[in-house]
Amino acid sequence: MSLIQKKRIKMKINSLMDLTIEDFIVLIKIQSVFKDDSSVRREMIKHFKLEKLPINETDNIILKIAEVLTHKPNYIQRFELDGVEYGFIPNLDDITTAEWVDIENYQGNQEDADKLVSILYRPIKKSFSFFKKNYYSIEEYKGTNDKLRKAPLEVYLGALVFFYHLGKSLLKHIDTYTKKMTQEQRDQLMSIVQNNNFLMSLDGTQWFLQQQVKSF
Repeated sequence: MSLIQKKRIKMKINSLMDLTIEDFIVLIKIQSVFKDDSSVRREMIKHFKLEKLPINETDNIILKIAEVLTHKPNYIQRFELDGVEYGFIPNLDDITTAEWVDIENYQGNQEDADKLVSILYRPIKKSFSFFKKNYYSIEEYKGTNDKLRKAPLEVYLGALVFFYHLGKSLLKHIDTYTKKMTQEQRDQLMSIVQNNNFLMSLDGTQWFLQQQVKSF
């Protein structure tokens, strides 16, 4: 039995932490290119290198992947990848223009999930505790990082959930901050917030995940 076979037989997928952002991007591409269930299944087998497994084990893994994709993601503030600890931007109020421009460019396309995550999460430079609270600083933004393709999928989906709830909170309280605006200004602001792709990304993701479940 080959090393690859042994590795794949031991492969366990129990949570969104067991899939990578790259897995998710590939699944999205498969779903967009192949419309019939058999082709989707065939391409999933290729991607996850399941060809040499017994057919019943392959089926179980594919079903498990579909089931895990329906899990509710948790917001991940810090995680480790290849010996490097990454942290979410500590203070969104301090986000730079370069970061914001790139977030705007990449947020609308789920195939750019790794690029978006590499803006929001960067290597931690310093970490310390003060009054039982943990603080940290991250490296300066120098562009997107391809290494984040191997980050857990939960990191990406959890970030979407974070922004989704942040957006809902803004919409809920927006009236408080717009009382001095004209009706036209309020309409423009509401349009910007409601059309923001961050608020819609979670719905789009959930639609994709639901389609996966229906396919198996």
